[in-house]
Formats: sequence, structure tokens, C-alpha cells
Amino acid sequence: MEVPKKLLTHIELKLNCKIKSCKELGSGAHNLNYLLETDKGKFVLRIYANLQFDNCEKEYAILKKLDGQFAPKALLSDTSKKFIEYNYMIQEFIEGQPIKELSDDLLVKIANLMKKVHTITDESKDRPPKIISDWCKKNILETSKKRGEEFHISAVGLYNQIKEKVDNIKPLLEKYQRTHLIHDDPVFENFLVQNKGLVLIDWELATYNYFFLDLGTFIAENHITKEQEDKFLIAYGFGQTDEERQIIQISKAYRILAIISWLIERICLIKEGEQKHVGIDIEKYETQMKKEIKYLKELLK
Repeated sequence: MEVPKKLLTHIELKLNCKIKSCKELGSGAHNLNYLLETDKGKFVLRIYANLQFDNCEKEYAILKKLDGQFAPKALLSDTSKKFIEYNYMIQEFIEGQPIKELSDDLLVKIANLMKKVHTITDESKDRPPKIISDWCKKNILETSKKRGEEFHISAVGLYNQIKEKVDNIKPLLEKYQRTHLIHDDPVFENFLVQNKGLVLIDWELATYNYFFLDLGTFIAENHITKEQEDKFLIAYGFGQTDEERQIIQISKAYRILAIISWLIERICLIKEGEQKHVGIDIEKYETQMKKEIKYLKELLK
């Protein structure tokens, strides 16, 4: 997508800078990212160009709260749609290298970084912690019907297995009622390695919930080995008792169910012609769906 000239002019005014170039940096599943080179340094323009999620305001608020602490600094956000039809945000450009090889030392650094993130809590109690989100439940129980009866029955069966496991551990969850900031997408590509340490980018899914959901996500989505999982959890300081291991296993399984839920919704939106600009490759998503379902069944054995 070509960035409108009037938007770039507006950004120059807001940041009091002169934009030298605007180059596509890469697209996430929910946004388009552009590198802005200016006379005041480099910035990232994030355009929330899709109809599945629009977390511009939420991501901006979280980044402002973090204020550059293990994350990019947020400079401005705009939801007026005066200069472009989507919401957008400007944040600082972070120099760093993506994770290429997961060493033991890097595992420890990741665990320590995630633990720092999880020290940030939400005392408002407006949103109690929850393992299975309403969004996931809706897509599995309702949206999946659009894919046919056989698929729907299979998806509901997986959901019911996880719900039963979650219900069984409710007594264990009583001690974890405080909600913690979680990144909610700690995949390798969202960690940047710097000389001074690690930085987490792409905070659009971040929320306040059970901290251990982030641990399950990191383990399950990155498909790390059992040995790496053990080292990661030891470094973090969780998952060492039978109860904690049970919680981790359920967190891993739920994350894969959530991915399946996301895929169901996205594929349906694409087929209905509602998905624009970002992530419209149905064949890729169908292939991923099969892999995730197979993986989830293995986790539930």
C-alpha cells in the first residue's frame, strides 16, 4: 500500500521533522510497517490495515506506559482517519538482530526479560484473568460452523477437551488472580538481540492476564524442544512443581487452540471479501490450520 502524501506531511508537522524516505519495513498479520528516515532519526509507521484486529489505541497505551523499557517508545497515535482510512501509530525504530539460533544463554535472557514484563500488574480489576477468551470461544463454537459440520464438530471437540482441563485446575488458579502484563505474542521474530540485551517488538496483542499464558505461548508457538522448555522454565522460576507443570501444559494447549480460532476467523473473512491488505493467503492458512490441529491433538494426548 502506498502511504498517502498528506499523511507523511502531517507526520512531519507532528514530529517536527523532515522525512527523507518512506520504505516498507514488513507486514505483520494485522498491520503494515514502514521505515521513516528523517532528519531527526528513524521511526516506524504502523498502519493497522485489517478488519480482524485493530489494537492501535491499546498498543499505544501500553508502549507509553513502558516508556522504552524493553520495548520501542511510542511517539504518537492517530485514530481520526483524517489522513488515511486506518488507525496508525509512530514509534521509534529499534536496531537489533532477530533470533537466529536459540542458545542456552539466550533462553535465560528471554526468561529474564519476560519475567520483567510480568512484574507490571493491573490493579484496576476491570478485567479478571481468564484462560479461554470469549473471542476464542465464539470462533470455535460459532464461526467454525461456516467451514462445515465435520470441521465444526472436530473443533468443538478440541475446545471441550481444553475447557474440561481448565475447569479441573480452577482451584489451582485461586493464587494467581492478579493480572500481569503479557506480550501475548512472544515468538522469535518479535525479539531483537542487541549488545545491551533483548528488546520485544509488536505489542499489539499485549494485555493483562495470567502471566503463565505468555510462557505457554513462547514454548508452544516457537516449538522449542523439551530440554529447552525445561531450561527456560527453570530460568523463569515457574513450572517446577506438578501443579505448575499442569498449568503450563494447559497454557500451551490453549495457545494452539487460540491460533486455530484466529485461523478460522481469518479464513472466513477472506472468503467473505472482508479482509484487506494484510495476510490474504488462504492456502497458507489452510496448511497452517492442519499443522496446528495435529499439534494440538499431540499436546492433548
